[in-house]
Amino acid sequence: MENLISALKRRYRDENVKNIAKILLLASRKGEVSFDELEMDEDEKVDTLLFLFSERLLIPKESSRTLAWEDRIIRLRPGEVYTVPNVVRNLVDIAVDTGCWNPDAAVARYLDEIGEDQAEKVLEFFKRIRNRASTLKVTKNDLTEEAEKLGLSQILSRIIAEFKGAGILSPSLLDPKRFHYELNPSLLEVERCETKQTLS
Repeated sequence: MENLISALKRRYRDENVKNIAKILLLASRKGEVSFDELEMDEDEKVDTLLFLFSERLLIPKESSRTLAWEDRIIRLRPGEVYTVPNVVRNLVDIAVDTGCWNPDAAVARYLDEIGEDQAEKVLEFFKRIRNRASTLKVTKNDLTEEAEKLGLSQILSRIIAEFKGAGILSPSLLDPKRFHYELNPSLLEVERCETKQTLS
């Protein structure tokens, strides 16, 4: 827990990182967490859940239409359940082990978990689209251009599906004329920190 809190303090300086760590640790172990499980003051619980959703660290399980993040209904009441994206679970596990918030390592671990045979190139693709993300948005043209540069055009559809499954990207359909993907904000701001030993 101390390693995770240390990583979160650097990543989210102005937030109550102890509450964030408590919820993320519980959620990452199970894949989801319910409103009723969280043992903290009601106001703190609501504030922390709202923050976690804004950073796409937790996603409400219920959806109004599609699986897109923008269609998820954030309800803050007993009985509600929130899921943790696969890549966020990796972020948390790595932070617990090392004290570092390491998006690149989290994405690399996910690609290994799913058996992606071009993992090195796909990880580079992720880094490039992150660099292109404007206000967390990447267009299909952005993805196509970077895939072409890396020789990944033939498997771009598969990569997009993998990234959606990981919680790296989510389609945004609010404006059909300007379709884009939302990049998970928790994967921004790669930090350089010294790896720490796991605390028991």
